[in-house]
Amino acid sequence: MLTEYSNKLYDVLKHINIEKFNSVFDLVKQADSVFVIGNGGSQSVAEHFCVDLIKFGNKKAYSISNTALLTMVANDYGYDKSFSWIINKYRQKDSLLFAMSTSGNSNNIVQAILDDTNKSIFLTGLGGTAFREEAVCNLMVPSILPQIIEDAFSVICHTITIMLKNGRAKI
Repeated sequence: MLTEYSNKLYDVLKHINIEKFNSVFDLVKQADSVFVIGNGGSQSVAEHFCVDLIKFGNKKAYSISNTALLTMVANDYGYDKSFSWIINKYRQKDSLLFAMSTSGNSNNIVQAILDDTNKSIFLTGLGGTAFREEAVCNLMVPSILPQIIEDAFSVICHTITIMLKNGRAKI
C-alpha cells in the first residue's frame, strides 16, 4: 500500500504545471508578508508552511489558528467571513494571501479570495473549479483524493521554502 500511495503521489506531482508553480514562487518571493490559510489538514500544512517561511525564507508569515477569534468571527459575521475578516484587520498593502483547499469550494477560503484586495494564490485539487480565476495565481493539484492533494500541497510548500533558502529563482 505504501508503494502504491507513493507512486500515486509521484504521478500527481509530475503533472503539476511548472510554469504556474514558478508564478506562485515569484509571488511568495516578492511578498513582504504572507497570510496562509486552509481548513482541516490544509490548515496543518498552512501552519507548517508559515514556520518554514519564517525560518528558511526570512518572511513575515501568518497562519490564522486562534480558535477564540475564528469562532467569534464565525458567530458574529458568518463562517464564510472567518478568514477574510481577520486578514483584512491585519494585512498590509503588500501582503499576499496563500489559500489552500483540497475541494477548492470551501466557503471561508473562497470568500477570503473574493474579499482579497491585494494578491492571492489559490492551491486546489481537481474538484475546485468555481473560483480559480478569482485568485491572481491558481495552482491545481491534479487529484480528487484529499490525502494526495494535501501531501502535494506540502511538497509544493517545502519546495518554495527550499528555493527561498537557496536563492533559486526557478525550478
